[in-house]
Amino acid sequence: GTKEVATPVAHELREPRIKLASALAKRNIPIASRFARKRVGKMRQKQQAAGAKYTKYLSGLNEDETKQEVKSLRGDIQTAPIKAQRQVAERKHLQNLKRADYDPDNAREAQESLKFMESRAAFDPEIGKTVKDFKESRIDLLEPAEMRKAAGKLDNLGAVNVSAKAYKNHGMIGAMDKDVREYVKKNGSKAQKDEIRKYETAGRTPAQDFKERITDKGRSDYMEDADVRNMSQAEQSPEALSSLANAGRLQPLITANKINITNADVKANGGVIAKEVATSGSERLRDKFKAQKGSEYKDGLRESIKQPGDHGAERAELMSMREDISSLYKIDAAGSFENDSEEKKFASDIKRIPKRDLPKIADKLEGESAQQVFETLSRADFGNMVRRASAGTVKDETDLVGLLKKYLKASREASASNDMKDTARDVLGTSVITDLISKYP
Repeated sequence: GTKEVATPVAHELREPRIKLASALAKRNIPIASRFARKRVGKMRQKQQAAGAKYTKYLSGLNEDETKQEVKSLRGDIQTAPIKAQRQVAERKHLQNLKRADYDPDNAREAQESLKFMESRAAFDPEIGKTVKDFKESRIDLLEPAEMRKAAGKLDNLGAVNVSAKAYKNHGMIGAMDKDVREYVKKNGSKAQKDEIRKYETAGRTPAQDFKERITDKGRSDYMEDADVRNMSQAEQSPEALSSLANAGRLQPLITANKINITNADVKANGGVIAKEVATSGSERLRDKFKAQKGSEYKDGLRESIKQPGDHGAERAELMSMREDISSLYKIDAAGSFENDSEEKKFASDIKRIPKRDLPKIADKLEGESAQQVFETLSRADFGNMVRRASAGTVKDETDLVGLLKKYLKASREASASNDMKDTARDVLGTSVITDLISKYP
């Protein structure tokens, strides 16, 4: 083991002998001086050979073995040869510690190694450089008072150059200047940013942390749209979905049809989720919300309309769910709009409603509102409606018949366009449609 190598090396590193021979070589004694100089040269060679031998021995040790070697040397009587060996061993130990994660034991080891190495700096300038480099890179492993002082003096560049492993000591982060810390949050490595985030979010609830992840682009774990889109159903808690909606970050889940409908609180926060579904959701997704959330979805849409902004999508959804039109527009019982602005608003909104849903709202349409809807229908639209109703329920058929009757009546009004009158004639000339009307007189 260690002692088998250390013992012979120790006998060959006799610094006092070299000093004595060197002193004799300087005397003006011809024969003795020549002999002494030769002796010094041979001892220096032996010393170098011994050092190389010990360095080679150390190179074969792993980190734990190096640590045990250092502890063994620390326990020996500190003769000059032992100090020489220890210097080589402590240097390697510091190199290992420089790469290691922070923990209190590593800090104690580093402090003892540094104390010894600083005492040897006078004998070897390279030792001073080793100590300086270590202290600049691993501030976290210094004595607490020295660590806080060094961290407080860090400038932007110095803080970025500190090892990312040092940031695992949150005491060091806390001792840094706040502006310097902000600089590292923006310009540091991912590992440095992560540790600062952990330091700053310590004690926060998961919900608070999630909210910051979706709003703070400076965070290394900031959630891009792709990250939001790929959230699992389990990750989409009611709180997470509300945070996404309030931050305007819910759209990726909506457009991908991946939102957890069960956990979506469509009435909360002014119906913000209901609005996002109505605005960005596919027809298929909106149908799922209507089926699973029902009246809650309607209530969320109503809440949304109360908020400032454009609400055409919400009004269209509500109409498709048989909402009373008079609650959405300024319109009288005869179906006449109070002003052109309201009529234009309705005309724009009605285009959002799938044609297949129009039979459901036929009983809500009168006068001008009915005319607006009917003018958009073609013979092909009626053909699609008939096929869908025939494959559906009796209610589907009776809803369509109600629409057809209203349409045919409106087509005879003077205000009806020629296109509408032509479509009405085509409808009456289609036996499938006339048979359906006859089925429900």
